[in-house]
This record gives sequence, C-alpha cells and structure tokens, in this order.
Amino acid sequence: MDKVELNNDRLIDCKNKIMKGQSISSLARKLGVDRKTLKKKILEILPDEQIEEFEKILHTNFRKNRKSIKNFKKENKEGNYKKAVQTLVSLGITNEDIETIFQSINKNPHTTMAKDTFAIKLVEIFQFIQKRNEGIEPEDKGYITKENVIHMILRDPRFMTNDVERKLEPMCDIFDNWSTNITKNQVNVYIKRYPEVFKNSIKKLKMHLIIGDNFLVKSGNQYISLSEHILTENPFLISENSQIFLESVCKLRDSHSSGVIDAEELKKRMEPIKLLEEKYPLPEYEDDESFKRAVKEAIKGTEKEERKTKGEEI
Repeated sequence: MDKVELNNDRLIDCKNKIMKGQSISSLARKLGVDRKTLKKKILEILPDEQIEEFEKILHTNFRKNRKSIKNFKKENKEGNYKKAVQTLVSLGITNEDIETIFQSINKNPHTTMAKDTFAIKLVEIFQFIQKRNEGIEPEDKGYITKENVIHMILRDPRFMTNDVERKLEPMCDIFDNWSTNITKNQVNVYIKRYPEVFKNSIKKLKMHLIIGDNFLVKSGNQYISLSEHILTENPFLISENSQIFLESVCKLRDSHSSGVIDAEELKKRMEPIKLLEEKYPLPEYEDDESFKRAVKEAIKGTEKEERKTKGEEI
C-alpha cells in the first residue's frame, strides 16, 4: 500500500479513533506506515497535557488487542480440536482411546504435542490407514484395525510424528511396489508388526533395498532376494549403518561357496562397532538408477580384483 500524507487533519482523526479504542497498528496499516511512525507523528501534534492520557489509552488498547488475539487463537485451537475429535468419533475412535494415546505420546519429550495438533495428526493417521485398508477384507491378516493402530502408536509413539504425505505414504508406496512377490496385504502385516520401520529415512530405505537386490537369502526352504527378506521378515536391517550393512552381507555371502546368505546367520550376526577396512566401499547416493549401477560395480570390482590375485580368468 502507498503511503498516505500524514497531515494534521488525518493525524487528529487517527488520534480520536485511538481514544475510542481502535488499534494503532490497524490504522498504520491502512495509511501504509509502521506503528512507530504513526505514534511519533501523533505525539508531535498533541499538547503536553494530552500526551499522558493518549499514551495511557494506547497502552490499554494494545493490551486489549493482544488479549483479543490470544483469545482468538485459543478459540481457534479449541475449535480445531473439537472438529478433529468429532471426525475421530465418526471413525469409531472413542474419547477414551484418544486420551490413552495422548497421555502415551506426551510421556516422551520427543513426541509431545499440543492437544489440537495431536488430534489433527491422529485424524490424518486414521485416514491414511483407511486408504491402506481399501480392497482388503476385515477378516484378512492385512486389514489394519483401530486396535492395531492404537497398538502401533503405543509401541512406538514416534510413529505419530511422521508426516503422512511426505513420509508414511511415500514409504508405503516403496513397500508396495518394490517387488511383485510382495502384496499390499503383506505390507500391511509388516507395518502393523514393525511401526519402527518409519523411523528410517526414505533415502536410507531405498539404499538398503537396492543393496539387497544384489543378494540371495535362504529362509527355510525358500530362496528370496535380501530386499524381499527385509520387507517381509527383518526390517531392523534398515536401521543399520549403510556401509556396515553392505560389508557384513558381502562377508556372509563370501563365507558360502554357494554365495547364498542364510537367514538365521543374518539374524544372529553381531554388527561390528568399527570397520577396520572398507573392502566394499559404499558409493554416494544421488538417485536410484546411478546408485544401482554403483553398488553393482562396487561388489563386482572387488570380486574381479580377488580373481586376478588368484590368477583366475575374468
């Protein structure tokens, strides 16, 4: 807004409006000036005997206005909370459930939330789960019930802090689409059992799955890729340091002439605290395709060097 000329008539008009309770900030915005400038100009035209009274009214108006804004924000929060609770109740979530979850997440300083923020987040979580249940019958193992969601949050309160659009949905898209051998039903069972998997970043998840595509795991009588094994049986592998993960699975594969990793050995192995050397240096992640090529090269490159040392043909 362009500045308006602050002549005497306009300044007197502003002063009279302020004396009647109007906010100096709102008047300043209309005139295209800042609050301090308007106050200074008004004070310059006032007789000494009126300055003290004007300052007093100005201070009173400021306090009233601040209280009004504070009350508005409070009412807004209360309104948002009530609307969110109504939505939750319509989804079959009781007030008791809501209070149980709220008390649980507020025990942890990392998950503490204001009640209105909490309720809105909880609505988003349950709406996300509704989408996950689409096309799945309630009696199927992959159907996620209200009780399942509550258990997931109570087991891992940080699950509540995940952004649905930026974290939960994109990660589940990766789970759903990584392998044609894994169904949405299986993914739902997986996230019910292991809500902690969402603690990992999307980048780290992709890195581990891409690495896993290069290895075969024997689980019982089945042979599956390491990435499929992670997505069905062992999500805790994702939380490992990526370099250590690559080194350790290479070491396990190299310990068998078949080149197949045993699932039990993978589960029981102890993660080393520090690598003495990086036999299989992990490439930098830039995008999926270049990382896939770089991982293959890192693994094959070391294999070629070993075969050269042994005098084998490449």
